[in-house]
Amino acid sequence: MATILYSFLAIWAGSTFPRFAKAWEPSFFDASLSFSDKIARWRAKPATSVQLIVSVMLLSLLAAIVR
Repeated sequence: MATILYSFLAIWAGSTFPRFAKAWEPSFFDASLSFSDKIARWRAKPATSVQLIVSVMLLSLLAAIVR
């Protein structure tokens, strides 16, 4: 449930406030790309590991709060 809430929040915030949502990859909001293309572009960037760790920590925090 926390993952679904986080994904809806990320989609809403990324499309509504793109300049404030710099933590999320902008190519994820590009509807012309397939899912595998979005992942490939995201993994090619050097800050990918930091973004992945932040996402996992936020999801863990949300899961702990919901529980």
